[in-house]
Amino acid sequence: MFKDRRHPILDIPLTSVLKPEIALSLQQVLRIYTVGNLIDAWQDPRDQKRIEQLFDTPDQARHAVSVCATWLGFDTLVMRKPNGDPWRAGEITLQSPTAHDLPASDPDGEIPF
Repeated sequence: MFKDRRHPILDIPLTSVLKPEIALSLQQVLRIYTVGNLIDAWQDPRDQKRIEQLFDTPDQARHAVSVCATWLGFDTLVMRKPNGDPWRAGEITLQSPTAHDLPASDPDGEIPF
């Protein structure tokens, strides 16, 4: 899907953005190494279920994929912050490296897009 227009975020290794135990599980079990691989795999319903099983909760997996899609400029539905955090501590925000004007989450954990 993304081969025609290559966005640099697609090549970011999951080990750079996700907790190591989640990123390594995705690599070893599903051969998903980058943000682009994760978004591509998420489009297959069978892979979605497999990905959800490797996160602490299915909501956490959906949140992670939704944030990655937001970094690429895709509009997503309102996201709820899941219980638990899949991101590397203190390193990941909703802002992509090139977009600094994304809205912050409200007190209920919802992020409007």
